[in-house]
Amino acid sequence: MSVVFEFLRHHKGFKCAMLSMDDEGGFDNIDIDLLCDFLTAQEYPTNLINWVRRWAGNRVVRFRFNGRV
Repeated sequence: MSVVFEFLRHHKGFKCAMLSMDDEGGFDNIDIDLLCDFLTAQEYPTNLINWVRRWAGNRVVRFRFNGRV
């Protein structure tokens, strides 16, 4: 996360896109509160911490290939 944040800060003003993939069970094991406490201690911006909390909570992803979900 730190590398992504630094990349975005360095390239501020450029258009950006990000694709993420979820390994099965990965988000089931994240303690969101602990992660956000860590980011707060590292002095990350509040808006980024709130984004991480929303992004990591209740994740559901569907992929469509050739019309099939």
